Amino acid sequence: IKNIQIFNVKSFDTTNTSDPYLKITLGGNFKIEDERHKGGQMKVSGRRGPVYQTHQLDKISPDIHVSFPDQWMTYWRGTLEDLKTQDLQIDCYDYDYCGKDEKMGSTKIRLYDLAIGPVQLERIEIQMHKKGTHETTAVLSFDCYFQELCVFALHLHDWHGENLIPMDLGGTSDPFIITQFMSEGSVKKVKTVKQVKSDVQACTLFPEWEELGTLTFAGIRSELENEDLKIEVKDKDPLVNESMGKGMVPLRGILDIGYIDTVLEHKGRSAGRVSGYIDVLSLPKLHQSRDKVELKPYYRYLCIKIKECTDMIAADTTGYSDV
Repeated sequence: IKNIQIFNVKSFDTTNTSDPYLKITLGGNFKIEDERHKGGQMKVSGRRGPVYQTHQLDKISPDIHVSFPDQWMTYWRGTLEDLKTQDLQIDCYDYDYCGKDEKMGSTKIRLYDLAIGPVQLERIEIQMHKKGTHETTAVLSFDCYFQELCVFALHLHDWHGENLIPMDLGGTSDPFIITQFMSEGSVKKVKTVKQVKSDVQACTLFPEWEELGTLTFAGIRSELENEDLKIEVKDKDPLVNESMGKGMVPLRGILDIGYIDTVLEHKGRSAGRVSGYIDVLSLPKLHQSRDKVELKPYYRYLCIKIKECTDMIAADTTGYSDV
């Protein structure tokens, strides 16, 4: 959850302002795997689920549109079906420097309604209340992202190098490529392949590799897109393999295009370029039990129903066809 904004918060102080903050509670009965957040505080109480408290804003007038500098990410173990009985509870409080914080209003959202869409800007209304006055409505908006924990398989194929630097006396090299992720995914229990190495292409500055291998990454899609892929070309030598050039490729956007083309650098100078294809082969669901991790394939089915055929030619001597 990020980009949290609120408008028309009722004034609770004598200065006709308020000092609002939000408590966001994830519905209960979830088995929390990991929690990460930026700013604010994280609390877990019993089986209710995690509670996130945003920063407090100072002296906010009712007619001002304000944003909270918070974003919250949490993981839990469960299925989409579990979300049908769970709510996202949002409570708005007014911070009191002397006494007890006053609850200004609250609202609930069914988590299933948020999860069935890809990325949504959710606008909701908080019923604000105060003794002796009529209820008013504050408008709250935020971006909510639901992403499934997966194991991504990245297949690297049909790569080639151009104008690589010569490392041998004959003016050629014996290059091979090493590609690797710069960090791990959020799921530590799954064994992944972080690095692959190609075959050696002898005596050439324009090598071609039909197959490099398959890298695997365990986490969510946005984490994979924020990854960097390190590429290094080395010269095979009987004693020490020397580096011929390095490159760093951000995967954001590359996964959709499916193609990498990067310039290598060696000792501060251009050292040729490498390019090739990268395919995301599979998105298996991640099923975790108490004592083991089990991977099951994720399938999508396309059902095509033929409704009508017209103007077909006769293929038989009878003037008809058996289609």
